[in-house]
Amino acid sequence: MLAFAPFVYQYDGMERKPEHRAEDPSLRAQYTEQMSLDEWARENAPILIHPYGRLLVEHEMRIRGIEATFEDALHAARAEWLDTLHPETSVGEFYYLQGYSHCQRLQIIDQHCADLNMQAREMGFITERPEDEEFRKQFGT
Repeated sequence: MLAFAPFVYQYDGMERKPEHRAEDPSLRAQYTEQMSLDEWARENAPILIHPYGRLLVEHEMRIRGIEATFEDALHAARAEWLDTLHPETSVGEFYYLQGYSHCQRLQIIDQHCADLNMQAREMGFITERPEDEEFRKQFGT
């Protein structure tokens, strides 16, 4: 199963190049030019991109008696950033704005589709194709 990259900024910023749209024509300029996650964090939550941000955030939460982890703070920050995006931003554009490469975006989206398909089969919403059932029985899932 594909693991999602942790919400940590270790790079100098998201590079937006014309060839990104050439390699993925589904990226629409009006949506890919929104504030990316790292730009939002730099402006609204710089502690999260600080080299020692994890230690500082967890220390501050401990001092205040807050039972939370750094990942909880990252999740909350990501939710705030998500609220700034245009509602018609596609999933590919959403992952692009998080700094994922074209190949990474395709892998993440393919994994999401496979997971949804498996859940739909398990819940009985769709039936498994005979060739897929045969493949699964032969090689496992």
